[in-house]
Amino acid sequence: MYTREQRIDIGKKIYDQELSYKDAMKMFNVARPTLVTYVNLYKATINAPKGLRPSSNSVRDYLSLIKKELIYELMNKDIELERLKKGYAVRGVGAKKVFVSIRDVNMK
Repeated sequence: MYTREQRIDIGKKIYDQELSYKDAMKMFNVARPTLVTYVNLYKATINAPKGLRPSSNSVRDYLSLIKKELIYELMNKDIELERLKKGYAVRGVGAKKVFVSIRDVNMK
């Protein structure tokens, strides 16, 4: 239906978050698994690492941070990881901070 170049272009738009999967499904009239294939095709053309995908915490976001901000982010991730290991998560900030147990939550 679409040429290889068109598939790569569609995959690029999704990968770069110009289009969501939902919008692309409507616009191009293809199923989500097909769009995932297009994104993987685009990632193969740019030699992107496997498993890496844009998100709010993507590599591009980290590249824009200065060293002090990167250290702060790393410390926050370490703290969050240790809390998860102990079985709780934190919701909210400051006086509204709430510690939520994750012991009864299915992690799968």
